[in-house]
Amino acid sequence: MPTGTELAVCQDIEYRQKMGINKYGTTVAENPLELREWLQNAYEEALDLSVYLRRSMEELDKHGVQTCRSNRKDVQQADGGSDDAIDQVRADIQKKMEM
Repeated sequence: MPTGTELAVCQDIEYRQKMGINKYGTTVAENPLELREWLQNAYEEALDLSVYLRRSMEELDKHGVQTCRSNRKDVQQADGGSDDAIDQVRADIQKKMEM
């Protein structure tokens, strides 16, 4: 049984399936699209995803938030690798995002 993030993804899939059935009156498995049409739909979704990812990165940049990896490396070097320092970086990032 999935837990944590995996459970959230499963719940999201279930929700999206219900929305799709309400909107299109069918499931993906029952939809008679040709392979090329499925690929076109997937391609368009991927393009949308790239826009959402880019916008999210711009938002982080706007607030001066570095990547978690670079923050972790900087903190570990300065603090000798303490997990408490990592938690502080996460809290600082959250504060910046709320500004």
